[in-house]
Amino acid sequence: MDRLRRAAIQRHHTVTHLLHWALHEVVSKEASQKGSYVGPEKLTFDFNCAPLTRQQVLDVEKLVNERIVENAGVSWIEVPHSEVKGRKDVMQFFGDKYGDRVRVVQIGGKAGELNGYSMELCGGTHTRATGEIGLFRIVSESAIASGVRRIEAIAGNLAYEQARKQTELIETIAAKLNSPVAELEKKIDSLLTHQKELEKQAKAQQQRQAADTARSLVGKAQKLGSTNAIVQNLGTVEATFCR
Repeated sequence: MDRLRRAAIQRHHTVTHLLHWALHEVVSKEASQKGSYVGPEKLTFDFNCAPLTRQQVLDVEKLVNERIVENAGVSWIEVPHSEVKGRKDVMQFFGDKYGDRVRVVQIGGKAGELNGYSMELCGGTHTRATGEIGLFRIVSESAIASGVRRIEAIAGNLAYEQARKQTELIETIAAKLNSPVAELEKKIDSLLTHQKELEKQAKAQQQRQAADTARSLVGKAQKLGSTNAIVQNLGTVEATFCR
């Protein structure tokens, strides 16, 4: 396997464990994994839960990055399945079939002692420390089935490149609006308020013009038999139908 590709997979695989742990810390211990994908370009993590709030997403992302900065050790050990089968602190998927010996991947704690803050049965490839993951960013959180959510995320250089591009976009928008980046939100709010006011004025003007036209047309009413009728070419206008 290409070294760079393998390193990207290791980052995404290890940070998936941190993400699972962070969801338990921020959202609920009942948020259990329903599936995942780990590749060099991204990771996805499926779990049973109600929709996350924007703040919960931010808190999960922040907590994962805090653990990355701590640069805790990542270790793994093979043990008899019977030794960890009943342990609630070792995450395992009871629908899966395990052999007599299993591999436990541990983050934090002392290697070989199964006392980390994140422990899972896993046979994948991982970094040696959380600091190797680099920056972690959640790209999206959405529903994929009833009661099942999906987080898509990136780590390492990919996360850095996304952050850099978003920063460049913000700076470009700020320049076009002739606003310092720090004042950009205030500037946009001001423009939106101004736009709403213009729309309100335009609508009021249309209503005044419509009222003036209606009064003018009333004066042009003609008798067609026993019925008063107004015949006038109004050109292109918006029609309103009332019931």
